[in-house]
Amino acid sequence: MIVVISILEILLLCLGASVLIYRTQLRISEALSSGIIITFITLSLIFQTAFLLGQPNLAFALEGVLIIISLFILKKRSKYLIYFYQRFKNFSSQYKLIVGLLSIPWTYLGLQAVLLPPANWDSMTYNLARVMLFQQEKSLYLTEITTHR
Repeated sequence: MIVVISILEILLLCLGASVLIYRTQLRISEALSSGIIITFITLSLIFQTAFLLGQPNLAFALEGVLIIISLFILKKRSKYLIYFYQRFKNFSSQYKLIVGLLSIPWTYLGLQAVLLPPANWDSMTYNLARVMLFQQEKSLYLTEITTHR
């Protein structure tokens, strides 16, 4: 369940940032890619700042504020979301083969993120993602968890 919530959070923040910076001079692809970059930079900044202040739970509160701001932006500029959808629909109908081929890795990545069990060393050993371990230990230095191997 936490995976789905995290994906929805990132999706909302990326869409909010994309719609916020979109102007008619920009292509939709530029706005979407810039929105993704801005979202991950902002989340990284929040995460690092919260840990530097010694308050890792502050990151949750700040992310909540960002989600509220993003929802407000999406409501205020919803016409651009409709425009993005229409352009994607037109692209899909014009380039069916490309979209069909791209749907294969998109589907796999979606399943990997939500349904398929993780197989990396951290998840298999600690059963938590690194970020969760940082928050659990309230430190970026996992002296009690990591081993030298």
